[in-house]
Amino acid sequence: MNNVLPPLKSLLAFEAVANQCSFTKAAEMLNLTHSAVSQSIKMLEKHLSHTLFDRNTHSVKLTKAGEIYFNEISKSLNMIRNASRQLLTNEHSLTVNMQTSFAVRWFNSRLEEFINQNSTIDFRVATLCLKKISYSDFDNYKIDLAIDYGNDFDWPNCVVEKLLDDKLILAVSPKILENKKIGIKNILSSNKCIFISQISRKDDYKHWCNAHNLNEPAPTSHIYYTSTTQGLNAAVQGTGVMITHSLYIEDALTNGSLVKIPNSEVKIDKSYYLVHPENSRNTLAVNIFKQWIRGII
Repeated sequence: MNNVLPPLKSLLAFEAVANQCSFTKAAEMLNLTHSAVSQSIKMLEKHLSHTLFDRNTHSVKLTKAGEIYFNEISKSLNMIRNASRQLLTNEHSLTVNMQTSFAVRWFNSRLEEFINQNSTIDFRVATLCLKKISYSDFDNYKIDLAIDYGNDFDWPNCVVEKLLDDKLILAVSPKILENKKIGIKNILSSNKCIFISQISRKDDYKHWCNAHNLNEPAPTSHIYYTSTTQGLNAAVQGTGVMITHSLYIEDALTNGSLVKIPNSEVKIDKSYYLVHPENSRNTLAVNIFKQWIRGII
């Protein structure tokens, strides 16, 4: 039983002859001589103690035993090919989709570490404007993995893993705090308030103000921007104050370009998740990325 597996070259010769119904064509396809292919088949038949082909001067046909064997062997050889192809090709490319604001304000500053550790992977960031990525989007847009925002039930038929919780906070430029009282009510009432017009951000002020038992800022104090990045750049310049997501200003808080008002944090019921299809087409690279990003959280 230790020698139950036949040589791989015999299996490849058998597969080629079965597909081509010809020793000559199989030899051409494998870049071997006719005699080499014939010898491999004879060795395989001897190994299995079964005749696999009916041979005559006009054609080559599988025997009943040959048909059964071919059906099983072809599946196994294709599995080996697919596994090898994945290692040879997919390992070297990975496309991850995420919101533009998440990429610009949090992810990009950390990406260099992943690239340095995995220099053989061709890494690509996609920022497709999808309200929520769906199972079919992965295949349609050739996406391997997504970092998406929502709840764990938002992505049916996908593998979902929580990555980061989210909070809303009141952030201001140090310029605004010069010679002024620091207090939530005072900050809101004495400054313009920066709003983001994106649908996904329209309830940020409402949610935050409700948690603090405050009225929303009057419309006359609003300044609207179309993206989070534009709004945060304005906040850094002191154009106004902003209710924003804590992840987006981690770097700004670290370098001092924005300041978090004490006791202004409000936890929200949505988080950032790693999402990919259950039958991921790029398992190795996806797992490498998931392991890396877990390590930096």
